[in-house]
Amino acid sequence: MRGSSTTHERLCGSPTHERRSTPRAQLREAAALLEREARQHGCVAALLIGDTNWGERDGDPLHALGDGWVDAWEAVGRPAAAKATCGWSWRLDRCFVLSLGPGA
Repeated sequence: MRGSSTTHERLCGSPTHERRSTPRAQLREAAALLEREARQHGCVAALLIGDTNWGERDGDPLHALGDGWVDAWEAVGRPAAAKATCGWSWRLDRCFVLSLGPGA
């Protein structure tokens, strides 16, 4: 069994430092909730997928997610053809995976 969740993090029309903290807090909260639910239901993995509004200038989103989460795009070698997810040259849509099974 896998636990999964989709997300669409919102950006505020506020100064840059506030815009960066809002998606970070939202991502952290979504990951924690999904991990808790997945563990409670005996899932072997959790998937957090969606429009994170997380640009490259915002840093590494894995720092917000917590231990064990991986970015699926990075895990498969960062294929250039799959980098742009929204018609531009950067990624806002992400797929994060947390393995919860034996040996994880």
